[in-house]
Amino acid sequence: MFVGHVNGAKQIGGLIGRVEDNPIVIANYAGTDVSGGQALGGLIGQSDARQAQILVNYQRGKVAPSDDQRLTRYLGGLIGLVSAPKPGEQRNTIVHSSYTDGYISGNADAGGLVGTVKGAVEMENSMALGFVSGAEKGGLVASVGLPGEKPGKVISQYSYWNRANGGDHGIGGEAKTPVQLRSPSTFLPHWQRGPYGSDSPWIIARGEFPRLCNLPPESLFESNPVAVGGDLASLLISCPK
Repeated sequence: MFVGHVNGAKQIGGLIGRVEDNPIVIANYAGTDVSGGQALGGLIGQSDARQAQILVNYQRGKVAPSDDQRLTRYLGGLIGLVSAPKPGEQRNTIVHSSYTDGYISGNADAGGLVGTVKGAVEMENSMALGFVSGAEKGGLVASVGLPGEKPGKVISQYSYWNRANGGDHGIGGEAKTPVQLRSPSTFLPHWQRGPYGSDSPWIIARGEFPRLCNLPPESLFESNPVAVGGDLASLLISCPK
């Protein structure tokens, strides 16, 4: 868990600035405000990895330009930029069972989960609840590269963003209303399994946004009182024992 503020010119993340090779980033909570110029992410600034796995992570913070930066791009709730592969190389980032509910704002390429994908991203059972603003914004992913570049690839399954905060535009996933995002029928049965067939990491209850089991107790209590002693009859998926 990391809570605070980080600032820099580029490749700035609430947890990690830049990843490469084959990292597995699992079960993290970043309540960090991130500011800077390019490739800013609530969790990871830039992914140059051949195969990155972003599993069961939660971000709640602000990702925005710093005061001394006139032009900002590649801002995302989880990852700012998934870079393009080198010749003869593949770059793929997997995002599973992760979500954000922070504030993402940039001049261009601001996405609820990922700002810009120039390589490839696979998203499953993930969502963006927070507010997204910018000239080019996307509910989950804002863009797949600059004009003239070979576009990146986005594959998404059962992944959503909050239409009230992220608007109607997005690459990958589906826009849902707040009412739909509080309905278990939006998520079940697909969210009953975690990454690679593991137990579900989600708490899903009627009338509540889904939440991850690995949140700090105080955040879990504030966000979802049902999960810690409310109406247990409405709790459809609880944390694994």
